[in-house]
Amino acid sequence: MSEIVIGQLLGGFSFALAILAYYQTNDRTLKMLLTLLYVVHGLHFYFLDAHVPALICGLSLIRTVISIYSSSLIVACIFILITLIIGTINYQSVTDIFAIVASIIGIYSLFCLSGTKMRIGIILGASCWLINNLYIGTIGGALMEVFVISTNLMTIYRLQSDGK
Repeated sequence: MSEIVIGQLLGGFSFALAILAYYQTNDRTLKMLLTLLYVVHGLHFYFLDAHVPALICGLSLIRTVISIYSSSLIVACIFILITLIIGTINYQSVTDIFAIVASIIGIYSLFCLSGTKMRIGIILGASCWLINNLYIGTIGGALMEVFVISTNLMTIYRLQSDGK
């Protein structure tokens, strides 16, 4: 089986994991499921020869685990700096900028926001990832980001409805 086929299959599995993760209304459960998603999605990008997105997924895994226990702006700034360094050192094409921006939005969202505001940040980050994934040609990755955007919109609605 070729690396591209393996990458596309892992992208499909990422999509399935996203369905499970982003349906959660509990922030902690969402973050725990995201850690597994980032492992699979990082491998997916690795097999598609997309180095910056793969490295950012690895960093996203670490930052998501830490964000379960911390909501520090200082820690968020450290991860933003690391993301900028990783992105600069491993830069391959202009599309990598979308992965870098998506990661920065995700970092801020997970460390500094909660509830509806966190999910709005996730939507903005997913929009950047969608552009990156369309350029790379990852079917599962593009479907996943469309799903992430739509599911978070529905979850925001559910959170708002439950709060009324």
